[in-house]
Amino acid sequence: MKMFLSLVTVFFLHACCGGLALAYPTGPVKPGSLIIKTAVIPNAGTTSAAIDLQGYTLVGLRVATMTGTAITYTMSDTFAGTYVAVHNSSGAVSTTVADDLYYAVDSNNFKGLQFIKLVSGSSEGAERTVYLYLRGI
Repeated sequence: MKMFLSLVTVFFLHACCGGLALAYPTGPVKPGSLIIKTAVIPNAGTTSAAIDLQGYTLVGLRVATMTGTAITYTMSDTFAGTYVAVHNSSGAVSTTVADDLYYAVDSNNFKGLQFIKLVSGSSEGAERTVYLYLRGI
């Protein structure tokens, strides 16, 4: 019986996240496995740095504090490429957000994407960290 093992490095962030464990993949993607990455939107900015999904798809977000009340998404084929808005058959993919909540998102909107950025609907009043929950596909 063959077993596939996905090695991860786990970091515990006690001070800012109440013990939330962040897992970063260091081996092959195990279908169905869950990892958590962070996206940071800078102070006075609207757009996060690029996030490499690495064979995972976005399934949820956890927002601690946000100035903006909506997050939209952009994607690119390369890390430093041109990012364009993510759309589905209903239009731009968007998540309405409020402070300190978890939001499930439709993973079908992110399947096949490698690099994404999060875009706040307003300039942020401070640096903001959004936790991305990713499922292996």
